[in-house]
Amino acid sequence: MNKMKLKDLFAIKYGQKEYHSKNHLDEIKNGIPLISSKGSDRGIYGYFDIKPKYKNVISVPSTGTICKAYYQENDCCIDDNCLVLTPKKQLSKEEMIYFSLIIRKEKFK
Repeated sequence: MNKMKLKDLFAIKYGQKEYHSKNHLDEIKNGIPLISSKGSDRGIYGYFDIKPKYKNVISVPSTGTICKAYYQENDCCIDDNCLVLTPKKQLSKEEMIYFSLIIRKEKFK
């Protein structure tokens, strides 16, 4: 029996290198969320006046809280401390959350 791999369902790339250092950013109240390797609050580092790049993806920290996958339903940016999983075919919100939970479960392997 063949095991399905994440790379069969998702394109997997690192996030945006331009946000590796966040010193140049000033947080604003109703900005675009910037996702980092934070292990809580869906990985949101803060809200900034930045142009969104991602939506309907899964962010997975590659440093810090490794494998703490979060479904990012809304517009966001994701820094290069995370992997970004973009579905190769359309998946429902429920399926995206399911895969996020599966990734979390696999953390200890």
